[in-house]
Amino acid sequence: MEEGLIPVIDQSEKEILGFHNNVADQSANSKNPIMIFGDHTCKIRILIEPFSIGPNVVPFASKIYPETFVFFLIKNLVQTKEYKRHWNELQDKKVVLPDVALARDFAKAVYPLIKQITLLEHKNQNLRKTRDLLLPKLISREIDVSDLDIHIRNDLQET
Repeated sequence: MEEGLIPVIDQSEKEILGFHNNVADQSANSKNPIMIFGDHTCKIRILIEPFSIGPNVVPFASKIYPETFVFFLIKNLVQTKEYKRHWNELQDKKVVLPDVALARDFAKAVYPLIKQITLLEHKNQNLRKTRDLLLPKLISREIDVSDLDIHIRNDLQET
């Protein structure tokens, strides 16, 4: 659906495929984030709210290291060069791992960024919805803005 309680994450550049109101496939939360990997596109995200997944999206979590640390460690390890599956390629990558305590300190320091990203994604979704509702009404002149006191700053008029 275009709106709903649970987002369905796909592997495309588009953040959300759609929504549904059933039980989420993945029960991510702030204490138990879940990462997703787009098997063909190599899109990788970390999510802290319940979600469902579309085709060719692999959800995964770390058993030892904090997910926030793992996310930043691997997020650019694999990139799409051709249309094929990349999950095995990601799993075969070798990385240098620090002490678990240091990884936890890193995760604690960057977690507010993940939370802020999630908040901004919600705001962007709301702004898109507002734009999509208002724009047709403005174009059709169903909403009249001629009496509004609108001033364009000179520094914004430059091309």
